Amino acid sequence: MAHRLYWLGALLLWGTLSDGWAQPSVTLSCGRTLHGLTHLNRHSYYGIPFAEPPVGPRRLQPAKVKACPNTDLNATHYGSACLQQDTSFARPQSEDCLNLDMHVPLGDPAAGATTWPTLVWVYGGSNTGGSTNDYMGLTNIVPLAEACVVTMNYRTGALGFLAVDALVEGDERRTAGNYGLTDIVASLEWVQANANAFRCSTSNVTIYGQSSGGTNILALLTNPAHVGLFSAAYALSASTRQDFSREHAASMQMPYLNGTVCRDLQGFALAHCLRAVADPRDLIMTMPDSWDLGIHEVAPGVPNDHNENFVPLNIVDGVTVPMTLQAEYAMALSRPYALDFEEPAIPYPFHLWDWIVLQAAWDMFLPVYQPSTEETRAHDLLVQFLHTFARGQSTLAPFNDGVVNVIDNTTQGILTPQSQYKAARCARLVELGINASYWWIN
Repeated sequence: MAHRLYWLGALLLWGTLSDGWAQPSVTLSCGRTLHGLTHLNRHSYYGIPFAEPPVGPRRLQPAKVKACPNTDLNATHYGSACLQQDTSFARPQSEDCLNLDMHVPLGDPAAGATTWPTLVWVYGGSNTGGSTNDYMGLTNIVPLAEACVVTMNYRTGALGFLAVDALVEGDERRTAGNYGLTDIVASLEWVQANANAFRCSTSNVTIYGQSSGGTNILALLTNPAHVGLFSAAYALSASTRQDFSREHAASMQMPYLNGTVCRDLQGFALAHCLRAVADPRDLIMTMPDSWDLGIHEVAPGVPNDHNENFVPLNIVDGVTVPMTLQAEYAMALSRPYALDFEEPAIPYPFHLWDWIVLQAAWDMFLPVYQPSTEETRAHDLLVQFLHTFARGQSTLAPFNDGVVNVIDNTTQGILTPQSQYKAARCARLVELGINASYWWIN
């Protein structure tokens, strides 16, 4: 049901991109003008480049922010999604994909305010895929939360996280990997440079995301260099496991390069081949279908911390991600689920299809789908949370927040369990130096 609704929502939203009744415009501080679309509940600007294209010599390199487009921009169409193994969705894919969408409420900010709060969304997808329009009802949050919503593309899979030794050469960080994380950072730098032109705040910026998007946010929280790019963070369905070294990742990734034209190469020759010779699609397609941990490999009590079948993505590289969290997985809290291990089953909460709750998209889905009582309650709680959170009225996630994740009409929504577990995870993050003024919610 959720999959069918996703594609219906995709078709509906693609249609809306041509249905704007007016064309708003905004002039950036650099003098370039962007022309967008006005919808029923927002102004939208699509496909805005925020970083230099990661092509040619910039492939498999950290992102470099591009605060100003080369020309005035007709921002009425989605930009290309990043290359990924899934080619089934109706949106062009390209290696030149570092673009973002900006959605701005209609009217004026609240009395006494000159800007709207800014919410920056990081999509999930196991760090192997995704795009800015993956969560089709995301733009409905604009009027509900009374905030600007920014969502960026970032590189995933091999082009976003390949970390083999040869790529250290030529990387200004003197490390390799985590390119997708640098894309997210570049988008936040773009927000700092340009959000005020849209009447969106640069001082009240909340970064939030789901699944691997939430995990990426936790990775950013480990780096003091990112202080000032955002004022709060909300990680939904995130994992707190950030303990794989670049060396370990490289050893696991190298065998998969045998499926590319770069096989048998080493050192500078391998780096040159990966960056300048190999077809980027081949790099994407030769890697495992999923680089993410399976649920049977991550639950507490499973032996072998570095599972032999797992090729790491996010890594502790000492620069972009300078420290390890070294904490148990803390995935989304939904119904308890008994995992079938050789040892006794472990009740462990995790998430499935919480995007339908996340996106606050009932206006889109109501003609074909009637939410359950639990889903409606979860929707209301999330909207209330975002509305409050965007205004900085709380400093730490309450452990009895009562937020529910539900899957579909057949699933019983439950209150967030194990408050002590959540408290322990938050305490661990604070112990590692992550500012307690940030939210962290599971």
